Amino acid sequence: MKDSNNTFRLLMLYQSQNDAETIISLFRNTGHAIRAKKLNNEEELTEALKEQDWDILIGDGKHPDLSIEQALSTIQASSQNALLPTLLVLDENSSDAEINESYPLGVSDVVRANNDTQLIHSALRDIKHRRAGLEHQQLVEQFNEVQDRYDLLLEGSQDAIAYITDGMHIHANDAYSSLFHYQDSDDFDCLPVIDLIAGSDQDTFKTFLKRYGSDSDKQQHLDITAVKENGEEFSLNMQFSDAVYEGENCTQILIRQSAGNGDNQSQSTPSNASILAQTSSFIDRSQQAHGDYALGYIRLDISSIIANVGFDAGQAVFQQFHDFVVTQGFTAEVYNGFDLIVLAEKNTAALQDQLQQLVSSSSEQVFEVDGKTINLTVNCGIVAIDHKADGNAQILIDNAFSAAFEAHNEANSSKVFVAAAVVVDITSQGLDLDTFVDNQGISINYQPVVSLRGDSGEYYEARYQCSEDFTQTAERFFANGESKLDRWIIMESTKTLCAQREANKTDTRLFINLSPTVLKDSEFCSWLGFILKAANISPQTLVFQLPAAAASAAITATQALHDGLKKHQLRFSLSQFSKHQAVLKHLNTDFVRLDDVTVESLGDDEELQKLKALIRDLANTDIATIVPEVNIASMLTTLWQIGAGYIQGDYLQSADSEMSYEFTDLA
Repeated sequence: MKDSNNTFRLLMLYQSQNDAETIISLFRNTGHAIRAKKLNNEEELTEALKEQDWDILIGDGKHPDLSIEQALSTIQASSQNALLPTLLVLDENSSDAEINESYPLGVSDVVRANNDTQLIHSALRDIKHRRAGLEHQQLVEQFNEVQDRYDLLLEGSQDAIAYITDGMHIHANDAYSSLFHYQDSDDFDCLPVIDLIAGSDQDTFKTFLKRYGSDSDKQQHLDITAVKENGEEFSLNMQFSDAVYEGENCTQILIRQSAGNGDNQSQSTPSNASILAQTSSFIDRSQQAHGDYALGYIRLDISSIIANVGFDAGQAVFQQFHDFVVTQGFTAEVYNGFDLIVLAEKNTAALQDQLQQLVSSSSEQVFEVDGKTINLTVNCGIVAIDHKADGNAQILIDNAFSAAFEAHNEANSSKVFVAAAVVVDITSQGLDLDTFVDNQGISINYQPVVSLRGDSGEYYEARYQCSEDFTQTAERFFANGESKLDRWIIMESTKTLCAQREANKTDTRLFINLSPTVLKDSEFCSWLGFILKAANISPQTLVFQLPAAAASAAITATQALHDGLKKHQLRFSLSQFSKHQAVLKHLNTDFVRLDDVTVESLGDDEELQKLKALIRDLANTDIATIVPEVNIASMLTTLWQIGAGYIQGDYLQSADSEMSYEFTDLA
């Protein structure tokens, strides 16, 4: 699949179309993909600057309706493209003085028309700088967003959290202040931590800090007696871990106050917000150290346990399991009430080995409540935290959960999955899915779907094509009710969709075809929900399309699929629709894509009237129609007259590896 980042987007300010085409051909002849827009006036430039990010404007300064000076002024007033470079191409006989006089206008560079080498070199240099600037701007925005989110998590946490360096506080949240009865967290600035420790435990605390500073194990706990501002002493547990605060290496203190005295002493459970903050800090530390770290998600089948022994007993079983995990050498935090999160300074392979041993050991451990032995099903998911990892703590945790959930689906067996982003289960017999994809067994192309009724959204249909050499393998991936290839197609096409929307700032939407296999996949909609959440995809951008014949042959299963999609606010479409009106009594579909042979009836008056009636009936129930295989211009008038909502076909654009159709072309 082509990388849209390698396509240069040029604004061309030439009076002569031939001159503009000469420059465009020059780029293409040197191996560069080009998308160019020729400007005719200032209004077109203003609109183009609002549409998307452009790489460069190239002009010869001869356009009668838009001078270089006007263009530069319009660019500088643009919020999105204010730093767009401008290359001025002068006549080949221009003097050095004329060239020098052009620079004060504000252009990036000036070249003579006959110097192709210099023109390409100058343009590529400016494009490189332009993209580096946009990337830097995006990274700054992402950093500020992460910083704001981290601050919100820290300050909103119900757990007491502080950061110290050299034994002195550099920041404390409100919960920390309240715990020690200080009125303001600013009171902790430069306050020695030792001042919060009861006199009887200060020597113990000093010894602990010295040992912590030299110990390779950078996550430790200390039970200690502390003192509030009013002199009242109380017991608590301090958890120490390395952290980064405002770019500086430091130590994070997380405090859990003891619930009471006695042999059965318990500690408060950290909130999800606190664990997100810990994970964010752990990610920062990993990326600073360029280390290969990992996050593990440990999951019990707690719903089955509670159904068997009740909620209170289920909680007791979970606490026993948590205690058992700690005895196996893990520092595991409770997440979502009944799951555990492990942050490990080791790669996924090493953590996988440890968690697999934990799963095996737990099967040999006896867990009992009121004399009743409880058999546990333990599933673990792992996600890598390295320089390639997403910096969003929530996404990483969600991905690890998805891996654990996939493990759970393996006949409730205990198994560890490794998730690089989101785990895809592959078959263990014959050619696996990764090899199938790597050997170009399948490709995904995108064909535009254009509205005839003024819908401003940009729709594409994701269409997959399998290599003839891999046809039987493809059928195997679509078989057995596992829909492996459906899932791969969804993940790959949504990645392309997200990149398209981000790069072009367009309201691009996507039809994704589903095979009948998904009707047998009871976990499909749950899996899809995790994918949407992990990728942060708006449900309104996706329409899932099922063959009408498959829907008619399995109405109950299709209803379940339809309801599952609607639960996630996703839209639904039936494809290859002709004589399947009965199925519409059971489904509230949003679109109907008519059968490919529909256009053949346009020349038959009787068939045309039937088609018109069908489209009218569908429209009366708020179902939009798509007419495919529109390959000649003469079809458009007829389709518009009979009320067709959308059209698709080679007349508009053949399916392509890029989403490159200009949706203004039809108008």
